[in-house]
Amino acid sequence: MRSFFSCIACNRVRWSCFHFALGLCLCFLTACHREPSIETVVQETLSLAEGRELSITFYRSAENRSPAILLLPGQKRSAAVWEAFARRLQQEGYALLVVDDRELSGRSVEEAFLHIDAARDRLLQENVHPLNLAVAGEGSAAGLALLYAARRPDMQATILLSPGLVHQEESLEACMAALKDCPSFVAASEGERYAAQAARVLKKAAPVYAELRLWPGTAHGTDLFAAHPEAAMQIYQWLKPILNAP
Repeated sequence: MRSFFSCIACNRVRWSCFHFALGLCLCFLTACHREPSIETVVQETLSLAEGRELSITFYRSAENRSPAILLLPGQKRSAAVWEAFARRLQQEGYALLVVDDRELSGRSVEEAFLHIDAARDRLLQENVHPLNLAVAGEGSAAGLALLYAARRPDMQATILLSPGLVHQEESLEACMAALKDCPSFVAASEGERYAAQAARVLKKAAPVYAELRLWPGTAHGTDLFAAHPEAAMQIYQWLKPILNAP
């Protein structure tokens, strides 16, 4: 009788070991066939001419052929100022790329364009829609974004937060008046008098569709998104019919 129970115990042990081994095999096979995860926010360094480099922060879209936006921070400001806006529009199916250059708007226009062009080329490598591109600038980079949109016909829209009327001696009012087939979203705080007045002037000068938004308070540039959380979605709703967004 003892040998009978010993045999049953041995069989139970064998079956337990078998099930354990089978479970390990299944886990291994599942791990082997699991799709590799794709980082949705990536920081990279691009190589420029003459050994120079450019840092970027890229917010990938889960969609193919998605609309995309180049984001330009103002003078002495980092890519982080666009993070809340970029993450919000990323959720709506956009790809976004921030040019992380604190001196961008202080560079000559030609040099700044070389940096933005490199960022645009990197963005296009990610299977975004080449005919659904926009550029956005905040503070001192708002004027740079407007100049870039005027000189790069592949830009289909421009977003200007707290703009001025001059960028390195170039009249932004004249630039806006010459802007063709490129709608603009122009925004500022009512309490920031110069930016608010500049926004009104640019809106009036626009020969094509331009949206003017003046929000209460004194927030500057992308600080508008902290003061007015609804602002990001208002920009998205404005962009949606322009960039054929989902």
